[in-house]
Amino acid sequence: MESSHDSLFLIDPSGVILKVKDATKHQSYLNSDEMIGKHLRQFLPDNVFQNWWCHIEETIKIRDVVEFEDEEDQKYLHHRIVPLVEEEKVQKLAIFIQEITEPKSYERELLRTSLQLKKTQELSHMGSWDWDKATGILNCSEELHRILGVDETFQPTFENIDALIHPDDREMCIKKREELFRRGGTAEQEFRILRPDGEIIHLKQFIHAFFETNTESVVAFGIIRDLTEISKLARD
Repeated sequence: MESSHDSLFLIDPSGVILKVKDATKHQSYLNSDEMIGKHLRQFLPDNVFQNWWCHIEETIKIRDVVEFEDEEDQKYLHHRIVPLVEEEKVQKLAIFIQEITEPKSYERELLRTSLQLKKTQELSHMGSWDWDKATGILNCSEELHRILGVDETFQPTFENIDALIHPDDREMCIKKREELFRRGGTAEQEFRILRPDGEIIHLKQFIHAFFETNTESVVAFGIIRDLTEISKLARD
């Protein structure tokens, strides 16, 4: 992908084309030499033109840059419309087009992977968390929220999670976690939590903590599995 724009259209506010650069790079149906002095509508497929024109009108109205993305011929394109304003009136508009197929495909792959992970966690009754001492931010997966019996309003902090741990297990869990954060390494532990609705849940946690290179900052992640059903079967 090029670092700057790949294609450029310069038009007047009515849509007449004043200048074109590399129009055929992403829209193979365009012919740069034939476009000067003619209206965009003559060269763009109707659905493409309608999308462009909607954003062109918005740019003229707000007299500010407007950006949008669309998909054409299995390519993802980013459009940036820049108004050229004189005496508080838009005189011309520059439309810069850049292909973003590669990063967009990567974005979709990340989303697909994320959805697969979410489904895997749901099926295996496992949640996950990660923590960075430098930022103090603790991220928890959706499945971990479900395991803990809390909703999206729950603030993920160790203090709030510790408050859910069964009183008989709480001191042991906190001590083991803090020791691991001091020295690094891995650890496993089993404990119980008391959900807000009063249900007791049996959990097993795996934690890995390490120090970032050339810093004293600790980074840690954990996987928590719900063993409640297994514990019930064992008792029965």
